Amino acid sequence: MVYIHTLTGGTIINKKNYKPGIHKNSFSLNIKQKEKVMFLLKQVLPFLRVDKKRNRALWILDNYERVTPRNGKYDVEKLRQKILFEEDFFKI
Repeated sequence: MVYIHTLTGGTIINKKNYKPGIHKNSFSLNIKQKEKVMFLLKQVLPFLRVDKKRNRALWILDNYERVTPRNGKYDVEKLRQKILFEEDFFKI
């Protein structure tokens, strides 16, 4: 986690462990920059062994740029495409 944090930046968030005797501590890495997220996703893709996760990662890499405008503003058609993108993502 720390190594990836040094490569990508972002913020490490410690999650509350309610049963430390049973569970290990867990963390989340939040990365805000799209380029870094896509780079990291490309790097981890060959190591994803669960078909659903691998297919979803490929779906994002292939289609995210097409349906997400750079300024974050959607007209009616772009919003429809984004919703279809999300629906197809969750069908995988």
